[in-house]
Amino acid sequence: MSDLPNLDQVAWLDIVLMLTVILSLGLGLVRGLLREVLSLGSWIVSGWLAFLYGDNLAAVLTPWLESAKLSLLISIVVVFLITLVSLSLAGSLTLKLFRVSGLTGLDRSLGGGFGLMRGIVIITIVLFAAEFTPAPEKAWFRASSIVPFFQAPLTWLKFGVGQRISTGFFPGAVPGLDSDQGQ
Repeated sequence: MSDLPNLDQVAWLDIVLMLTVILSLGLGLVRGLLREVLSLGSWIVSGWLAFLYGDNLAAVLTPWLESAKLSLLISIVVVFLITLVSLSLAGSLTLKLFRVSGLTGLDRSLGGGFGLMRGIVIITIVLFAAEFTPAPEKAWFRASSIVPFFQAPLTWLKFGVGQRISTGFFPGAVPGLDSDQGQ
């Protein structure tokens, strides 16, 4: 029993990170794998389609809004929301059909595993975003005993995604976007 750390020795960041995983795990158990996968898939497909087709809608909106940046932002949001609502409705119908099958216990168990993985991914993304702030230099951040476990994926993200952020994801996607500095 003396091997357990005293609560005074646990960094508050570690508590927040553990709560993130526990909440995600619990949500996965309650919602089940099918609902979690359909929900995540809806968000991913919505984001993908928004960035894929947002510039097409932006080209149509730019003459009315007179700002390429604003038209791109509005276009991405509109495509994202329309796709997300449509896929959510389709997912609800799929879930109603699945409930009749009687596999809800297995679905919830697998949902817990999914929730655990989602919690880990959320922590990785938050820690990646923190790399662009002064947080890693702070004592409370360095006191964490959980953060070092995420160094390998963080290094991969820094050199993969970090480069895309610094060069821009879609250079030249919308004509006039780069010259739209003042608006």
